[in-house]
Amino acid sequence: MNYKKTLNKEIIITGVGIHTGLNCEAKFVPQETGEGIIFHYKGQKIPAKLENVSSTERGTNLAVNGAEIFTIEHILSSLYAMGITDVDIFLNAPEPPILDGSSIDFLNKFLEVGTKDLKQEREVLTVNKKIEYLHKEIYYSIEPSNETIFEFEFIHPHPLIQKQTYSFSFNLENYKNEIATARTFGFEEELEYLKKSGLAKGASLENAVLIKKDGYSSPLRFENELVRHKIIDLIGDLSLMGKEFKNVKIKSICGGHKHNIAFAKKLQEKLGG
Repeated sequence: MNYKKTLNKEIIITGVGIHTGLNCEAKFVPQETGEGIIFHYKGQKIPAKLENVSSTERGTNLAVNGAEIFTIEHILSSLYAMGITDVDIFLNAPEPPILDGSSIDFLNKFLEVGTKDLKQEREVLTVNKKIEYLHKEIYYSIEPSNETIFEFEFIHPHPLIQKQTYSFSFNLENYKNEIATARTFGFEEELEYLKKSGLAKGASLENAVLIKKDGYSSPLRFENELVRHKIIDLIGDLSLMGKEFKNVKIKSICGGHKHNIAFAKKLQEKLGG
């Protein structure tokens, strides 16, 4: 039987939020009440659930009763990789730390303290036939498989990208080695728009890869680091369904936060819960 899990002990992670530019302390507190992953901000509980997604502008954001938090997908992706289903996360600012732009620092902190099983069984999501989602050039599918596989195809006209594809068999070790260190990224030509939109206030060359016309702001950790980061985001967003994906292959072509959430909602509608 696969049980729900929480952290063994409390941990604190601090740093700047990539869009707000505000320093944030994120306190992760073990939770054994079975409520799930709950963010706390301004005295408000904000459960990590699809119905609480408030926007998907350059990240996945949640809101309840006017309390809104931003860019929570890296935390959720790391928690999912660890099998952590129940934890309270207290934030003293509206956006958790971006750290180095990947999910590895969160993952390493969770690994450091370890997890403990709860008494409740974890809900599993599996399928017996292929389900697809299509919006213009954007495509998602989930289908039965002998193992759990995430696959992403990132297509962009930038000459350094063109098309990047990556597929990996999901488990904690593979996530850590193949996915977790891939950093978030942005394009040089987008910077002015982002700044005018009040975004990327905390972005720097220390926490993001800047894609310039003729190169990258820093050496890539993988030749296809960009598409691997897309998988971090995909896993984090889909984890808002609150279930473990088991024996399925999930594929995305040209997806992003907005359509990750739309696909998850379609699955929830078709499969229930």
